[in-house]
Amino acid sequence: MNPFADISILIPALAGAVGALVLRSLVKLIGRLGASTVPIAKYACVEDSVKPGYFQHGWGNAATDRRKKVWSYTRKQMDRKEHTLYGPYVNDFGRPGFFRVRFRVSGHGFKKDEEAVVVLDVIQAPFDLQRDHVVIGQRIIRSKQLRPRYKNFDITCYTSGVGVYEYRASVVWDAFNETKNKIYFDNVRVYRHFPLWDIL
Repeated sequence: MNPFADISILIPALAGAVGALVLRSLVKLIGRLGASTVPIAKYACVEDSVKPGYFQHGWGNAATDRRKKVWSYTRKQMDRKEHTLYGPYVNDFGRPGFFRVRFRVSGHGFKKDEEAVVVLDVIQAPFDLQRDHVVIGQRIIRSKQLRPRYKNFDITCYTSGVGVYEYRASVVWDAFNETKNKIYFDNVRVYRHFPLWDIL
């Protein structure tokens, strides 16, 4: 009996199994990469309402930039909140998992240095909005990152999928010179995010 005969049968079987696993992972990867590029929610920063699904504003005013309505940070206080914009107090997730919250922001007149200018947060709250707020993601935008061309600033976070969520932006008071600087907030989009270990 030839011992190599069994091996010659086993090698194609193993190659077929490995190929099937690779193909399965590839199909899963393509599907999830496609899903991660389509927003599951989009909010215009300029729209203002106390109703869930909209932003509220603590500082600034509506403005037009590049023929589009955006929210402009100014030293004009809209209410007693310290945040430039905050909301929408809804649940875009509905299940546990990783998500990416993307703020689209531009800035004019900023130096190319490391000074913190904007703080972005993703907050989880219970449905009553009064207690147990938890910061589940945060990002600092630095002076050198703010340019007239709009840029995307992502916060990747893991959510339990329960409660409601707040996406907020706060401008650092001392980092903003009203005669030299402008900061425009265009929109906030929410995407599914799939870590590499979750795809394979």
